[in-house]
Order: sequence, then C-alpha cells, then structure tokens
Amino acid sequence: MIKPRLQKVLTRIFIIFFLLPLCGTLLAQPLVPGVPFIQSFSKAVYQAGSQNRDIVQDQRGVIYLANNNGMLSYDGTFWKLYPLPNLTILRSLAIDEQGFIYAGGQNEFGRFEPNAQGEWVFHSLCARIPEEHRNFEDVWEIKVLGKEVYWRSAGKLFRLLQDEVYVYPARNLVFMDTVEGQIMVQQQDSGLWYARGDSLYPLKGTASLAEQLVMSVLGLEGRLLIFTNDGHTLLYDPQQQQLQAWPNRATSFLKQNRIEKAIPGPSQHLIAGTTFGGILSLDTRGEVHLLVDQSNELLSNKISGLFVDKSRNLWAGLENGINHIQLNTPFTKVFPDHELKGTGQAACAYGDYLYLATNNGLYRRKLSQAFDPLSKQHFELVANSRGQTWGLDTVGGELLLGHNYGAFVVKGKEAIRFYADQGVWSFDALPTHPGTMVAGTYFGLSFFQKRNGQWQHLGELPGFEESSRFVEIDRQGDIWIAHPYRGVFRVIPAEDLLRSEVIPYGEQDGLPSDLHNHLFKIGGEIVFCGARGIFYFDKQQQRFLPNARFNSMFGPDTKVRRLQETPGGHIWYITEDEVGLLNIRDRALEKEVEKINFSAIKHQLNAGFEQIYPYRDEQVFFTAEQGFIQYTASEFDPAAGPFQLVFNEIRLTQPTDSLVFAGVFTQQGKPSVFQLVEDRRQFPHAMNALRFSYSATNYTEAAYLQYRYRLRGFDKDWSAWSRQKTKEYTNLPAGTYDFEVQCRTPLGRQSDTLRFYFEILPPWYASPLAYLLYALGMGVAIFTLVWFSMRKYRNLKEDHIQSVARSNKEIGKLKQENVQAELRHKQREIISTTMHLVQKNETIHQIRDRLKAIKKMARDEKVTQELHRLIQLLKHDEFLDDGWEQFMFHFNQLHGGFFNRLKADYPHLTPKDLKLCAYLYMNLSTKEIASLMNVTVRGVEASRYRLRKKLGLDKDDNLTEFLMQY
Repeated sequence: MIKPRLQKVLTRIFIIFFLLPLCGTLLAQPLVPGVPFIQSFSKAVYQAGSQNRDIVQDQRGVIYLANNNGMLSYDGTFWKLYPLPNLTILRSLAIDEQGFIYAGGQNEFGRFEPNAQGEWVFHSLCARIPEEHRNFEDVWEIKVLGKEVYWRSAGKLFRLLQDEVYVYPARNLVFMDTVEGQIMVQQQDSGLWYARGDSLYPLKGTASLAEQLVMSVLGLEGRLLIFTNDGHTLLYDPQQQQLQAWPNRATSFLKQNRIEKAIPGPSQHLIAGTTFGGILSLDTRGEVHLLVDQSNELLSNKISGLFVDKSRNLWAGLENGINHIQLNTPFTKVFPDHELKGTGQAACAYGDYLYLATNNGLYRRKLSQAFDPLSKQHFELVANSRGQTWGLDTVGGELLLGHNYGAFVVKGKEAIRFYADQGVWSFDALPTHPGTMVAGTYFGLSFFQKRNGQWQHLGELPGFEESSRFVEIDRQGDIWIAHPYRGVFRVIPAEDLLRSEVIPYGEQDGLPSDLHNHLFKIGGEIVFCGARGIFYFDKQQQRFLPNARFNSMFGPDTKVRRLQETPGGHIWYITEDEVGLLNIRDRALEKEVEKINFSAIKHQLNAGFEQIYPYRDEQVFFTAEQGFIQYTASEFDPAAGPFQLVFNEIRLTQPTDSLVFAGVFTQQGKPSVFQLVEDRRQFPHAMNALRFSYSATNYTEAAYLQYRYRLRGFDKDWSAWSRQKTKEYTNLPAGTYDFEVQCRTPLGRQSDTLRFYFEILPPWYASPLAYLLYALGMGVAIFTLVWFSMRKYRNLKEDHIQSVARSNKEIGKLKQENVQAELRHKQREIISTTMHLVQKNETIHQIRDRLKAIKKMARDEKVTQELHRLIQLLKHDEFLDDGWEQFMFHFNQLHGGFFNRLKADYPHLTPKDLKLCAYLYMNLSTKEIASLMNVTVRGVEASRYRLRKKLGLDKDDNLTEFLMQY
C-alpha cells in the first residue's frame, strides 16, 4: 500500500516526466490544418522546357532538374541550362558521392563534369557500352549505389563500374529504384526483381504484381511499401515473403488520382506525387498530414519529380513548372473561407472553437476536431457574418465581432447584431464602469451597457468623431486612441460617460509627428509607437518621453507598426522592414531579450491592418492578404541543412565581357565546395576589372538574405550588410587578392565565408620577365658602358699619350720654330741692318769719292788737309767687306746653309755671284739689286746672264725659281 504523501510525490514525478512532455508534443502540433508556403517557378521564370523530372542537389546546395531542354540548375538566384549534345529531352539525373552528375536522355547517357572554368560540361559514356547495346532509347531512371551507377531504358538495365559497362540479361523493364541498399526492378508482366552481381533475382512473393505497374518502392520499418499505378499500396514482408494491403486513409484518393512517385520525407513521413491530385504526405501509420494541389498554389496537379533537399524542404518537378514547398518552416497558410482566400482581419479562440474573421465573413472550427487534409471543408461560416469583418474581442464572457455593418455578439453558429448605426473596429471593457464597454467605431467612440443580458447602446461620445481603430485602456481607466494622421487622444471617463473629457496630443507634446501613431498594451502599460521611436506618457510632465527599453531593442528612429504580447510575456512585433519575436527570458534580476526575425512573411501580411493573435506562445496567427499565417514553433528546425554561398559566375569586364568562372570549384578533377589557395587564378594586367555574382542556397529566405564582401589586398574592411548579390571592381593594380563574401539570414544564421583567390599580373613592362630583361639589359648596358668607357679610356689614354707626344713634338717644333722664327727675325733684322749698312757704306763711298774730287779741285791747303782728313775717316771698303761677310753668315744660318750648298755644287761661283744669288733668293727687283751692288741695271742683267751659264740653266728655266727651290 503506497502512503498518500509518497503517492503525491510519484504523481508529480509522473506529471513532470511523462504528461508534460506529452502535452508539449500535443501543443506542438499546428492548431488548425494549414498548407505550407510554396514558391512557384514557371517556365517564363527559368526559361527552359515545360516538363521537369528527376531532381538532385550537389554538396554546395545547388538544385538540378532533368528538364526537357537539358539539365537545369538553380542556386537561389540564378537559373542555368545545360543541354545535352544531341539536344534531346533529359529524362533522368543522379549524383554520386564525388559530386559528378549523371544524366540520361534519348539514346544518351553520360555525366556532367566541371571544366577549368567551373562550368558543367557533359561527357558521353555511350562509347563504353557494348556496341550491340548502344541503341537503348530513353533513360528513365539513374541510381547510384556506392561506386556503381545503374540506369534503365525502356528495355534494358545497365551498370557502370570502374569505367566498364555491364548490360543485364533483362527485357522490357518498366521500373527501377534503390531500396534498402539494393537495386530493384520490375519486368513487364512479372513481379519485382533485385540485382546482385551480374544477375537479376526474383523477389519471392511478388509475382502477383505482374498485372500491375510498380511506381515506387520504399523501406518501411523493415518491410517494403509498394505503390502501384492503380492506387494500391502494398506491404511486403521479407520474412513471410508475401504481400498485403497497407491500410491508410489515402487509398481512395490514390486510386482516383494515380500515384506517379513516392519518396521518404522529413519527420518519417512519406511523400507521394500523383498524376491528377498533387502531393500527399502520410505518416508511417497511413494518416494523411498534408495535401498540396492547385487549389493552394501548386502550379500543376501532375507531379513528375519529387526531392527533399538538405533543408528538409520539398521540390516538385511538374508538367509546366517547378514548386518549392517549405516543409521545414514554422509557418503555414490557413484559408478559412476555402477557395475564396479572403483577407484575414482577426482571430480569437473562444470556448472550444477558433474563430477567424476575413473580409468575407466570420468562420469557425472546433479545436478538438481531428482534421483530414483530404477534406477541404475545415471551417464553417458563422451565420449573419458575411461581409467585411474587423475585430474579435471577448467582453463580459461573450465573443464580440466588429463588422462593417455594426456590432455583433457571436453565439454558437450565429452572429447576432446589437448595434447597426456605423462600422465598429473593436471593443474594450471599462474597468471604471462595471458592466459597460467602449467600442471604437468609424466615427469616434460608442458606449454600451449590459442590461438584462443584452448590450444596450448608451450613445456616442459627443464632439469626438475621429476613427478609433487603435483603442487601449490604461491602469487608471483612461481611454487612449491613436489616429493615423491626427495624433493621439486621451479620454478621461466621467461618471456620465457621454460627458467624458477628450485631450488631444501631438508633436507639441513630445511625439515625433502627428502622423503614423499607434498604441498597444504591453505588460499592462500603454506603449506609444510614433513615426520614429517608441514612447510612454509621463502624466506628471504631461508629455510623451522616449521608452528607453524598447528603443534599445529597435533603435530610436524605427517605425513600429504592431506590438503584441503573448501569454508567456514574449512580444511579437512588426516594423516597416521586419516581422519578428522578442523572446524574453528571466535571467536572475534581469531579462534577456532575444530578437528573432521572421521577415519571410512580411510582404504577405495584411498591410496596414496587421493583427497578431497569440493563442499560445507556440501557436500564433497573423492576418494576411490571403487568409491567415499560422506560426507553430516546434515545426521548425532552423539548423537543418546548413546553407552555403556559391558563385554564380565571375566575369571579366575589360577589355571585353567574358566568363572567368562559372561556380563549380574542383580539386584533383572532382567537384568541390571551395577553391584551394594553390589554384589561385591569374589574369593579365589588361584584365584587371572583374564582376562577382553570388548567391546563397537558402531557398526559403532568399529574398531576405543579406550579404557582405571584401577584397583582401584592396578593401580595408567588410562592406555593410545588404541584399546586393553582385560586386564589381575596376582598374585593380597588380597584386594578389582574395575576394570573400558572407551571408546571413533574418534569424541571424551566418554562412561560411566563400573565397575566390586570384592575382592580377603586372603589366608586361613590370613583369618578372620584364624585370629580368631589364636587369639583363642593364647588365649589358653597364657592361657595354664599362667596356666602352674602358675602351674610350684606353683610346683616350693612347690619344693622350699620342697627343702629349704630338704636343711635345709640336711644342718642340713650336719651340724650334719659335727659336728659328726668332732667329730668322734676328737674322732678318741683321740682314736688313746689314743691307742698310751696305747702302750706307756705298753712300759713304760715294761721298768719299766726291770728296776726293773736291780735294783735287781745292786750292786752299787747309781745305785740302781737312778734306783729306774726312776721306781717311771714311774707310768704306774695309767696312763694306766686313758687313758683307756678316750678312752671308746670318743668311746662310737663316736658310739652312744656302751658300754652303751653292758652293758645294758650284765651286766656281765668285763672291759677287753668291751675292747676286742671295739677292735673287730674297726676290729683290733688278733695280734694288743694282742699287745694292752699285752697278747699273744693265750690269745686273749681265751678271744674271753669266750666273745662269755657271749654274747650267737653259734659257727657258727661271733663275729666281731655281734659287728659291734650292
């Protein structure tokens, strides 16, 4: 017997460890049926063929599809098409563990490999197929099993292993798949077979499938789940080797819509694509969890390909497009008015029902009711509520509906109107006046009082006719109204409500503007959101002051459009740019605030009329342009499938636009997610302008991702975060560079850094070879300069020596010439003087002769004696002879022994002849010679004649020239 106290302890332990986790699991489920967010890519978007079949994803996260026109790739931003060489339809794709992509088309099989520019290039493998099997028509499936690659055509099964192709002895194959590590096929009019080695073996117990066409086979808890074309779902037990029906809720649906393909999905679900009914998700018990078709944004109900990516989201290849279905997200869409998809206005849980108000009316659904996605009628219309609804509030235990046609109280399936004068936005109970409430209307405030179980209209607040959509009541009972362009109003309720005081506030009272003001109640206090920043009202100063707590979270200039507190004290917010959650946790004496951004839903909300209804902390509804967006926290794993950055392309923009890199790095010839430093690309100096285009393989938040970049070696720091996906650099100087780019999500997840290593080579005149040539040229120039300098020096030295010698010689010659010139000058002076003396002596001789004549005529003895004395003084003969000898000496020296040569050659010449020769050499005239020789001119002529005879000259010879050349 367990004691009561111990029983209480055990009960508490059971609740904590067993019931609470179970409750958490139950609460984690979506509150109402919803459909995931779906991205649609039509043919006009991806610019290729209409049909898309197999889908694969590489290690970078890039998606590839087998499109009618070739292999289609998508990296979150850019689409690329890689056609087959024979331009035929691409039927199938598969990717191996090394990253090579195998592709099969019409009578074509091969694989895509990246080339030197990082671009996928198709290499056919048909030449490896035995020649007799090379005509195989379409390749419908390709499967990779370890190092083996299998592919199926309409009639044959091939295997590629170590570059050798083996053809299995099978005919008329209609199905192939990989199941539990084995290749499984179906031959027409037979059951299933599996490949082992080089043979096919029948799967015992499946012969009954001969009359059906197997579409997919999946592993399910140790058994095989088989889908057939006629809608049957069968379980095969390997132990019992028999087939049995798999009970599930989708049997009739699958029979009616025919399954095309089934794959394992996230959370142990099975995903089936159909021919006519879209996509179905089932759990292992056969319960249907999701149906997606054209009624909820699928482009087509005919599904050709299915693939779950690394982020646990689903891709669907369709007959006329591609859909990306976001399964790993906390958000789903809810359309309470079904195909109408009216604009969501308000949500409220009341009793056991969830009420959702749209512009088409008010709808409800029982919360405890199990929902079946195959049944699309999840909500029912509340009677009398058709039309534009606005707000849902509970006052006095009743659910009230604000409507374009007035005010309604909701009772069960019916809405009963109790006020019809004008449209009503919302309702609030008045704590200062029990049993009364205020309604914000199109034209002011209306007051109501509960009488006899009915709401009675007391009247409108006189003199106040402003639209009152934003109404809150503070702790003192004052009513606050925010108007979109008239400021803020405060109503102080009087005992008679219709006499209440209205106080307007605006820019003069501390608000940043009279425009764009909102107000909300957070933690029991009124928070005022202005055009810039968040404020509180200080009643002592009667002014609005900045709210430091909220402004520190959002920034003092942020325009906040909506704040909504959850039951657990967290705060949802909407700003001009973001939708998010302030996750507030108690940390001792302080509160820790985590800001989580969910901006992916921002542009789908009911702009200007956003409402947030937190049913629980984990389950929240947002009003949207079409229906509602439902938030379920536990349905989201933000860490699933880490995304990566990829280069779409890198192009040179100068001198011409040309592709440098197409995005796929390689290492040892294999695809890689990053570039090795040693694989740094080099570009000539003229190609120093590059444009980088990049993207992130985060497909659910692609429109809200932010990027930053830097060029190491050029930029000093990272750029600011932005949504820019391209960066261009021009006129980069020569050097080594690393272009780096990073990405972050609205939730703050950040990618690894993507890098591209490259080098701009110096110009040809500044290259290492040029510098080597410069060095060689400089060396040659220096050597040549030195050689020429030394040669010149030697030449100059020799020239100097020769010059010195010549100079010395010249100097000697000049000295000699100078001496000779001086000598000649002196000799000329002597000769001249001698000649003058000779003339003088002749003159004296003439005087003496004359004196002698006079002496003979003199009669006076004294005169005779005096004349005799004068004649004695003039001894001219002796002096004349001495003067002539002196003349001959100097003349002979001056003219290099002239007289010596004449005497030697002509010894019979007399002194008188020599004297005549000297006068002729001096080129004196006959008259001058006659004067000097004291003879007549005829005497000179006779002397010349006799001299010519002595010298042996003919009559034609010139005597003077002969003597001057002698």
